[in-house]
Amino acid sequence: MNSIKIVLISLLALIMVACGGGGSPSDQTSVDEETETITGAVTVGTPNIGRGSADSFEGNLLTIQTTELSAGGITNITASVVDITKNDSLISSKSYAVVFSSNCEGKVPTKASFTPKTVITTTGEVVTSYNALGCSGDDAIKATLFEVTGSPAVADTGTTLALANGSVTVASAEVGSVGFIGNENEELGFAGIGNGALQATSIVSFSVKDNFGNALEGKEVTFSLSSTSAGASLSSVSGITNAEGTVTTTVNAGTTHGLLSVVASTITNSGLVIETASTPISVATGIASSENFAVTASVINPAAYDLSGTTVDITVRGADHFNNPIPVGTTINFTAESGIIPSKCVTTAAGGCTVQWTSSGVRPGQVDPIYETTKNDEYLPDVGSVTTMSVQPVNGFVTILAYTLGEGGFNDENSNGVFDIGESYKTHPEAFRDDNGNGIYDDSATKHEEFFELDSSESYTSAPTKYQGVLCSEAAKNEGHCENLMHVNDSVKLVLSQAFSNYSARYFTQVGNTFTEVASVTAGTATVYVVITDDNGNTPPALTKVGFTIGTGYTFTGGGEIVNGLNGIFRSDISHPMNRGAVFAVNLIKTGTPAPTQLIPFIEYEPTKNAQTGTPLTVN
Repeated sequence: MNSIKIVLISLLALIMVACGGGGSPSDQTSVDEETETITGAVTVGTPNIGRGSADSFEGNLLTIQTTELSAGGITNITASVVDITKNDSLISSKSYAVVFSSNCEGKVPTKASFTPKTVITTTGEVVTSYNALGCSGDDAIKATLFEVTGSPAVADTGTTLALANGSVTVASAEVGSVGFIGNENEELGFAGIGNGALQATSIVSFSVKDNFGNALEGKEVTFSLSSTSAGASLSSVSGITNAEGTVTTTVNAGTTHGLLSVVASTITNSGLVIETASTPISVATGIASSENFAVTASVINPAAYDLSGTTVDITVRGADHFNNPIPVGTTINFTAESGIIPSKCVTTAAGGCTVQWTSSGVRPGQVDPIYETTKNDEYLPDVGSVTTMSVQPVNGFVTILAYTLGEGGFNDENSNGVFDIGESYKTHPEAFRDDNGNGIYDDSATKHEEFFELDSSESYTSAPTKYQGVLCSEAAKNEGHCENLMHVNDSVKLVLSQAFSNYSARYFTQVGNTFTEVASVTAGTATVYVVITDDNGNTPPALTKVGFTIGTGYTFTGGGEIVNGLNGIFRSDISHPMNRGAVFAVNLIKTGTPAPTQLIPFIEYEPTKNAQTGTPLTVN
């Protein structure tokens, strides 16, 4: 402590005592010359921050250990908090907070850090360290002086008391790596095709880091395609990394099927080229092809004619011309002849999606004729014939149609991925729900089927002469091909079987290609074909169990469970005289010389335990 100060203070104290003033000892201020610890009611005049103290103090400046840093380098920074009114002496009678910041530290992501960022000093001395985290070039550093508040003490940043500044220069970092971040889209549709589910462009992102693992800003990266066979292109062949070390380019799909990736490369300070590639991007049409679109049902013969609320899963699967699945997000529309079905589903994976049909309302065969539809009819083999088909009044057949926007099929004879003049192709009319299943659109004076407009003509439009699609060569387009798309569609038929029915059994034997209905048979001479039907002449529901009993002296093989629509339903190609029923082959064996007996069918629909006995067959 300055000796003059001590003498002055001592003289003042003596004068006050001699005059009888100054109050009690507790009101006096004392100073310890050894430690300069100030006790009692001492106030700070005007605080300031800088470097040094007393006679060596330089205000508003920081002491920086090393101002020229290597990339990723660290340097120490010191500062002093002094009282201007007391000859710039260090303030140790009161705590202050100093908060450090810099241009690089303020970037997002941060390019520099301070450890600690905030210093609470009780001695007037401040120390922190600066770490370059990807910063390069000049970085201005600032130390801001604040009051403190609370316990424990924190900076009261409401009012700035003083500032001190400094700067460092950080050398450019060496490139450590270039890495792939991601593709915006892993699948692209052909350029020029309007497809909301499959975009024609994809942003591809890469990152560049220095050899400390920090994001490297301002680094040039060049791009190229791994293959040009897909006719794709890049929006830019080079770019500069941003503050996050990220750089992007955009892949534009061409009009050729293929697989490609983007290669990113950059040059190190020493001239070495380093590069990486994106994951592959697939380029396809994304448009469903008429040849690769199918609808299926989880149960073909549900117990639904006399039960409402029975459900069946209806699944659509689609692929494009290259048999690649149509993309996630493709909308499929549905319509049903009877019951309830959602209007659409959106593909979620593997080119498909599923909706649930529910039995309800008026069943086909019972529709009021005033509507002049084909809902009461069905095109089926005539009873007793395997070659004759005709439209017949039938109960319980439901047609479900699924469709989406797509293209027709063609034979790519030169494998260039597009339709060329001279290549074979197939065109299609507007989609219609073929309720009677005869394969043609019915629009007679008394019977009409529903169709689904594509050209807004309000009338059914037959198949055009030009190819319907998007994959056309320029020459084919000039000839009028690829001007329109089509409704790619497929349908499935359900037979609404009766859960509660007096099931019937009929028996047939076969000689060559001729089947004869019989009421009796001699055991061991022929296979008996047993046809089981419900009251509507249709097959019983799936899971219905068919068994038989027979008298003493005879055995048989045959029977089982009616499966999902494979026991003769809709099968006009088999040589059975009753294609709407479920068919079981039964072999009868005589084990002795018993009297004639009967083969008695036993039929049980498991969910309702509805057991009925059909007409027996006499066995000799």
